[in-house]
Amino acid sequence: MAPAEIGSAFVLDRTGRVREILCLQEERRVGNDNTVKWRGLSLQIPPSPRRAHFVRATVRVHDYPDGHLAIFHGPHRLADYDPQGKPCNDAKLAA
Repeated sequence: MAPAEIGSAFVLDRTGRVREILCLQEERRVGNDNTVKWRGLSLQIPPSPRRAHFVRATVRVHDYPDGHLAIFHGPHRLADYDPQGKPCNDAKLAA
């Protein structure tokens, strides 16, 4: 049977939310050196206007399908990292 209309039923994700849905998310506790350990990497959390430090705070690590990483404290994105764990300079991080 032929389709009633021509075209695709798929729609473009213009918000980028599907990237957050498809990533692996795990909670971690920040160490005394303000770092988070993730699969052999030590991810340094940069200074933030929100808090002096995040020592012993529970944060969420997002591991994206392309290998990039991000650290969140609640809804706030603290830092982005490349697949080798090096910080990415991203102007859109939540202050």
